[in-house]
Amino acid sequence: METENKQFEADFDVKETGEITGTAWPYGSADRIGDVIQKGAFGNVPKSLPMLFQHDQSQTVGVWHSITETDQGIKVKGTLFIDEVARAREVHALVKGKAITGLSVGFQTKSAQPRSGGGRSIKQADLLETSLVAIPMNPGARIETVKSSKHIEGNFEMENDELNEAPNVTEGAANTDTQITELKSALADTLKAFESLKTEHETLATKLNRPNVQTKAADPAEADRKAFKRWINGDEKALTITGDSGTQGGVLAPEEFEATLVRKVVELNPFRQFAGTMTIGAGSVEIPVQGGNLAVGWVSENQARSETDTTFTNKTITVYDLGAYVDVSNNLLADSQVDIMAFVADEFAKVTAKTEAQAFVSGDGSGKPTGITGNGSIGTVDAAATTAFTVNEIVDLVHSLPIDYSRNGALYMNRTTIATLRKLALASAPDAWGDSLAAGNPPTFLGYPVREVPDMVDAAASAVPIIFGDLASAYRIVDRSGMTLLRDPYTQAATNKTRVHVNRRVGGDVLDTAAVTFLQMAAS
Repeated sequence: METENKQFEADFDVKETGEITGTAWPYGSADRIGDVIQKGAFGNVPKSLPMLFQHDQSQTVGVWHSITETDQGIKVKGTLFIDEVARAREVHALVKGKAITGLSVGFQTKSAQPRSGGGRSIKQADLLETSLVAIPMNPGARIETVKSSKHIEGNFEMENDELNEAPNVTEGAANTDTQITELKSALADTLKAFESLKTEHETLATKLNRPNVQTKAADPAEADRKAFKRWINGDEKALTITGDSGTQGGVLAPEEFEATLVRKVVELNPFRQFAGTMTIGAGSVEIPVQGGNLAVGWVSENQARSETDTTFTNKTITVYDLGAYVDVSNNLLADSQVDIMAFVADEFAKVTAKTEAQAFVSGDGSGKPTGITGNGSIGTVDAAATTAFTVNEIVDLVHSLPIDYSRNGALYMNRTTIATLRKLALASAPDAWGDSLAAGNPPTFLGYPVREVPDMVDAAASAVPIIFGDLASAYRIVDRSGMTLLRDPYTQAATNKTRVHVNRRVGGDVLDTAAVTFLQMAAS
């Protein structure tokens, strides 16, 4: 018996999911040396076969999970493991690029008889594997010949390429037995390896066909990215449809999109890095706020405890719509290498971070969050001048809070005010100012971090240019989960763009007025 490999430039299809269908071997024609594989020669074809690349057992790239015999030949259908095997992804790209066009069947001949005029009629053989191949020969395979055929306008032009010359067992009687023994040993090893590989792939194919069974844990982020890309390219059902986005309707943004967007907004809006934040699932939230003081004192075992005179009130923070749109080039949408979801999230963050940052600092609460500097209940240290402050006034500011808040305190101001304070301190109190040489570390004044908030105002009459205290305790930002998206392929169609509307809901307000204090400039 001999192990052979017959291959041809196949008529097969490959899909983005890695699914491949094709004809593993056609019936009805003799090859160039006259060999014919008769219909039915493979008997009961196996339920599944390993999908190799170039007949290399170390390059298993998928599984053929459907092998059927038709009047035309052996039809196969399989799947490349493009999510699990790096080599499979490379082969997938080669197939799509037409660099690999061949299918090859590896089999062991069991019964054949000579044909009139030359060649053989192969009546019985065992089908061992089917490979994807780039060229009609593979020196690494332990086979004698490669039979290949090219599909040309409905006919098959047959070719035969020699892989390795068979050992010459007729040159000298002394070497014949040794050569035969070596051939048998090599053949036995090859068959054993094929049988082992075949068993493994049958098991894997069974798992793949079994409902609710996965061979690899699903990556929710990757699933979100794929769903988003299908949606933005026109598949409205790829994302969950919702009517909770105004009169226009829309879809719910994937969780990964929302998480990516929030990360980007935090990077671009420093106020978010310092304030307290929370996520809710409704249009508003009520947060208990303590008023008064707790009465605490030492008592003996049976002595009555003092009653507390503290009170709690509910602070309601409402979320408001913050919407914008992003125009995306259709050429960009067609590029499979671009993470469209991250691109849209990044662009939306750029256009909305500034808007929400301004509201957190100075918003009036009308259709937007209530800003911290507009709260009239927060204590102040009054500056003597309208447009200039002194180092002593900033010293008073940092000492105006109790230790409970000042231990986590920082000075918050814009870049211009930071420069002014640095110059004043270095001129009159250089020991009070500290510049960090470490990247990312803020400067300090009296040991307290000086943090930049771009939307704080400059020193001006009646303005609040500096805040000191524990901003995380003082101010709460509220994000509502469930951003909504609306795809508009028409408005910018003339410029080859698709417009994506993004709507998120954000609120914010002061919770603890005692946690911070303001530097209040004098009125004009």
